[in-house]
Amino acid sequence: MSNPGRPEIFVAGFGTGADLVRRLAVSRDGIAGDVIYTDRRSCVISIDDGQSVDMRAPCCVKGLFELLGSAAVVFMISDCKECIRTSRLATRIAEESGVAVMVFMIEDEDGQLEMPDDLGLHNCDHEWICERSSVVVVDVPSDLDDELRLAKMIVCISKMLLEPSTINLDLADLRTVMRCGTEACIISGTGRSPELALQDALDKSLSLMAPSRVRGCLLHITGGLNLTLRDANLIAESMTGALDQHANIIWGMRVRDELDVIEITAVLTGKNIKLQSSRRSSEKRACSWRV
Repeated sequence: MSNPGRPEIFVAGFGTGADLVRRLAVSRDGIAGDVIYTDRRSCVISIDDGQSVDMRAPCCVKGLFELLGSAAVVFMISDCKECIRTSRLATRIAEESGVAVMVFMIEDEDGQLEMPDDLGLHNCDHEWICERSSVVVVDVPSDLDDELRLAKMIVCISKMLLEPSTINLDLADLRTVMRCGTEACIISGTGRSPELALQDALDKSLSLMAPSRVRGCLLHITGGLNLTLRDANLIAESMTGALDQHANIIWGMRVRDELDVIEITAVLTGKNIKLQSSRRSSEKRACSWRV
């Protein structure tokens, strides 16, 4: 049986996203989960972090809405052809069931999300996302290794919620940050020292998002026995120094005895935070990240 004290986390794929989720379930690329629902266009796996899962026999015949609505967090992976179905389902389970939903939209070759205008859906603003609900969109460029990157994102966020920490982050913290915007950027950094881990994270973030537009930040720092509270506090200050002064910032810290590197994971939310290629160089020059 599943642990009632742990949030239930599902990964749902639609269209080509369903094929990707099926591969994740087979490859176990950092994700400990089992397929609990599948049809021609959809696949859902449950992340249990190595614990046994309550399979609930009726799952195979349950409606997708009922199944996903029973989770605490749902990661949705969708291609452009399935974006309308995915967005409607995401908004519905967030509004009616209080589920925190992260939608990973895999862009087409031109870097666009094609959405019909008659539904009031616009490529940049994702206006189909209801701001009062815990739903954010994470764009995934098609030129990246989708499978590896998505797996890493999902695992990092899941560990934030599932593993005990020195300074804990929980589902309420995730929802708080998700309600700060409709778009999200997930970044990570690794290094053998606080400075190297921080530089790795900042180098990645400068190419993805505009820090001045971030309104929410959920930050988690993991390290070995040599990671001190002072180190973690300095990392948190450096990571958030360039964000909007009114941004809602929540951070946590975990010490793992066997770890010999420092790992940084951040979920950044806001509006229009994703950098377009034409804006990247000017935004980089305007940033004042502190290392």
